[in-house]
Amino acid sequence: MNSNVVSLIPKTPDANYVKNFRPIAIVNFKFKIISKILANRLAIVAARIISPNQYGFVQGRQIHDCIGIAFKAIYMLSKTIRGGNVTYKVDIHKAFDTLRWKFLLLVLTHFGFHSSFVSWISTILRSTMLSIRIMAVWWVFFFL
Repeated sequence: MNSNVVSLIPKTPDANYVKNFRPIAIVNFKFKIISKILANRLAIVAARIISPNQYGFVQGRQIHDCIGIAFKAIYMLSKTIRGGNVTYKVDIHKAFDTLRWKFLLLVLTHFGFHSSFVSWISTILRSTMLSIRIMAVWWVFFFL
C-alpha cells in the first residue's frame, strides 16, 4: 500500500545524465489520504513545538520571509562596522538526507506524542517502497 514510483521523463531526446530527466512521483492515493490525515493532526501542534525562528512547514509562516530577513541583515552589516562584519552562506542542500528516522521518532516521543501516533509514523517510514522508472524517449514523444 505504501509503494511509490518515480518516473524519470527525459527533458531532451539525448538525455544521458540524471539532471536531463524530469522526475514525476506517482503515489498510492489511499496512502496519500492516510499521510494527509496524520500531517493535519501534526499541524495542530506544530506551531507550538517548532521554534519561531523556523519558517518551513508551519502554517502561517512563509519560507520566503527568511529571504527578507537575510537581505535586511546583509544590508545592516554593510552599513554598520563594529570591529568587522562577517557573513556566512551555509549550504543545507542535503539536510533532509542526513536525518535519522530513529531520531525523529525519539523527538516525537520526547514532545509527548501518543505512542500510537509515533507507531503510525514509524510504520509509514518502515513500509515505504520506492521504485524508479526510466521511460524511453520514443514512448514519451508518442504520447505528447
